[in-house]
Amino acid sequence: MDKKDGMNEELYQKFFALVGNPDEGKRISQAKAAQALGYSSAVVSAYKNRTYNGNIKAFEDAVQAWLKREERRIERLQIPTAETDTLGSIRKALSIAQDEADIAVIVGDAGTGKTTALRNYAAESHSAIFIEVDASFTKNVLVASIARALGLDTKGGMSVVISRIVDALKGRDTVIMIDEAEYLSDGSLELVRRVINDKAQTG
Repeated sequence: MDKKDGMNEELYQKFFALVGNPDEGKRISQAKAAQALGYSSAVVSAYKNRTYNGNIKAFEDAVQAWLKREERRIERLQIPTAETDTLGSIRKALSIAQDEADIAVIVGDAGTGKTTALRNYAAESHSAIFIEVDASFTKNVLVASIARALGLDTKGGMSVVISRIVDALKGRDTVIMIDEAEYLSDGSLELVRRVINDKAQTG
């Protein structure tokens, strides 16, 4: 294996093909990779800039093991999904919401494939935005999450960020999919309806 400055060049390229800025298509951020490796973000940055003065072999051993685990995770995610009537119905609802800039509410018991259907639609359409929420989501967190998913700046007050979201969505062929929306307050749901559907004219 080619070595430069004591580094494993092949491993270096493989690592940074996966790790980096999500806005540039990288699957995992440097901060998350550093946390998973048990190192600081500064170490990962130094390694990326080829200025790391620590034990490179120990770091690269950790990277090698982590990459193998990530490859296994990716393989598991690529297991084909069996097509069912439920998945077909959800896909149809999402298509209508996107094509008609309409609102679709998808309800079903746990384990019926709702999240899988949303993820599959996002992957297949290459245009849908997938937002996964939980009980901690306030209006501010929700707005910031949508903005980040659109690649927008989240700095400024809520009204400023909302204006960016509306401007970014107007005329754009997309649909905003919010998974586990039952965790959102009535106010957050109304905000989504008003901002995404009414103002931005987006499904």
